[in-house]
Amino acid sequence: MAPPPKTKRSRRGAAVVEFAVCLPLVVLLMLGMIELGRGVMVQHTMQEAAQAGCRVYSARDTTIDQAEAVISEAMTRAGISNYAVTYDPPTKAAMNVHLAPVTVSISVAYADVAWVTPNYLMGASVDGRCILPADVD
Repeated sequence: MAPPPKTKRSRRGAAVVEFAVCLPLVVLLMLGMIELGRGVMVQHTMQEAAQAGCRVYSARDTTIDQAEAVISEAMTRAGISNYAVTYDPPTKAAMNVHLAPVTVSISVAYADVAWVTPNYLMGASVDGRCILPADVD
């Protein structure tokens, strides 16, 4: 049997060096995918909460407190706090035209919902919004 070629012996530590170079990139990609998934999940949750709140807010014989309760329940179940809700029109009394658009918007700072908080997204926010027609007389 012939001895192994010398090139095999000279590449002995190559796998360790390649692993050391590639590992940080792979970890960075994995953390980025996790953070992107979290952002999409939070945005979808806020969209659903805004839709549920808008459905209640735009209906006749409901109050803004009922809409806020629906939104609060959805956001609490998702573990999201420190969010802001805006209504357009801002009061039920201002909602006086049948089928006029009613908007509910929810916003939260990205730093409040991030799992792996990157510094480059500190000023960003995640928003959810829904527009439905008003059901008034």
